[in-house]
Amino acid sequence: SGSGLEHVPSGNVRRMLEDAYQQYKKRTINYVWGAVNFPNFDCSSWVQYMYKKHLGIQLHRVTYDQVKQGRFVPKDQLQPGDLIFFYKPSDGVYHVGMYFGNGKMIHNCCSARDLQIDSITTGYYNIRYHSARRLIQ
Repeated sequence: SGSGLEHVPSGNVRRMLEDAYQQYKKRTINYVWGAVNFPNFDCSSWVQYMYKKHLGIQLHRVTYDQVKQGRFVPKDQLQPGDLIFFYKPSDGVYHVGMYFGNGKMIHNCCSARDLQIDSITTGYYNIRYHSARRLIQ
């Protein structure tokens, strides 16, 4: 494919998730709809920023386009760093997070909560789960 994605070392994913966890603990990231510059992001611009910073991978800007990138991953085969997408009947695919492991994701949620870690196996995000995509080996 010539994308170079096949050769991204897994250590970069670990650093990306460690960085994300520090951002979460320190409340570094603000949710601002449509914002694209650190520390203000929405859900899709935050994962775009993190993938570019740590993996050198250029994601599309919005959730609707990101869900078409990479390759499909079944929910029971998720790996940390995979992108996870969520669906509402009224809006279609409307939200993206990053799989964190152990049935949880880290995501720039909303203006009331900013960067959060939430379950994808119970509750709100389990019900609205749409699909996952992998852009890394």
